[in-house]
Parts: sequence; C-alpha cells; structure tokens
Amino acid sequence: MRLGMLVFLLSAFLSVPAYAQWDNGKGINRNNHSLLVKTNAVGWGMLAMNMAVEYDVSRAVSVVLPVYYSPFNYGNRKLRTFCVQPGVRYWFERVDGLFAGAHVGVATYNYAKKGGTYRYQDSDADSPLFNIGVDTGYRLPLDKHHRWCVEFSLGLGYAYLHYDRFFNIPNGAYVDTRTKNFFGIDHVGVSFGYRIDWKGGRR
Repeated sequence: MRLGMLVFLLSAFLSVPAYAQWDNGKGINRNNHSLLVKTNAVGWGMLAMNMAVEYDVSRAVSVVLPVYYSPFNYGNRKLRTFCVQPGVRYWFERVDGLFAGAHVGVATYNYAKKGGTYRYQDSDADSPLFNIGVDTGYRLPLDKHHRWCVEFSLGLGYAYLHYDRFFNIPNGAYVDTRTKNFFGIDHVGVSFGYRIDWKGGRR
C-alpha cells in the first residue's frame, strides 16, 4: 500500500500539457509553430514545483516536456522527487477540445511516511522509476484570443520500481532491495497555461 501511494504521488505530479494555438485575425488554428508554457495545480497542491512546455509540430500533433521537483514534506509523508515525463498529443478538434496521447517518464524518489517502518529510495540512487502510459483530456480557453487556457487530464500506465528499503529512522540501516510493477492511474492534471506565438504568422 505504501508503494502504491508512492507511485500515485509521483504520477499525480506529472502534468499532461495542452496544445498551442492562437488567433491571427483570420480564425484560430494550429498552422503555426507556437509554444505553451504551463503548470499543474495538482502538483502545486502537493508541494511539487513544476513547469511544462509544449510545442506544436503540425496541425494535429504536439510534443510536451513537463518537469517536477519536490523538496518538501506533504502532510505526514516525505517525498523527495525529480520527475520528467515527455509525451506526444493528438488533437481531435480545430481548436482546444479533446486530445489523446502517449508518454514515458522517469523519476528519482525518496519516500517515507511518518511513523512508518521503512523508507523507500530508488536503488543506489541509480535506478529511477520508469513509466509508460496513455492519456486523454480536454482543454478550454480562458480568453477570447486563446492565449490563456485550462486543461483537465488523466493518464493510465505502467511503472517499474527498483528500490532499496531502509529503516525509517535517522541514519536508518539498509534492509533489502526489491522491485515493484504498478498498473493504474499515472497522471492527474488541472493545468493553467499561456501561449506564445513562436513565429508570428501562418506557415
């Protein structure tokens, strides 16, 4: 159960970004290369600093790179993590709306629950969590020029952990090394973003 919580906390930090678009006076479309800078409110709510950038590579496809870092405690849980989860998105509508995508991810972690018996850490600090999954979501504009946006997203996937256990006390002794396979929700996102017109015109 503790390992399941670890994976959930890590995956909830991973943002699934939205696609970039703009209004050039002739209607909104995805003809331009533009950049979306965004952050995931779910991550901030769990005390994980985060930012993502997304770049449109065609009218229907975008690529994204979110980065998360947590040096804080969350309630009675300590989670130190650095996460990246690059992905690709396919957009079904001309502007905003529905998308589906795929992602991979890696994360270093050091996790413990106050009062728990063990602390969990990626093995020898050299075996990060590995994740692969699919995601979907919906994005809405927040202004008439489609510069500001909000996106709701959810991902499902597989994660592999190779971790060391230590007794959860100061300078706790090493116990053993284990592996864990996880299938389930690997992303939750409520993200806010701002779009930058990268080229300033149609292709």
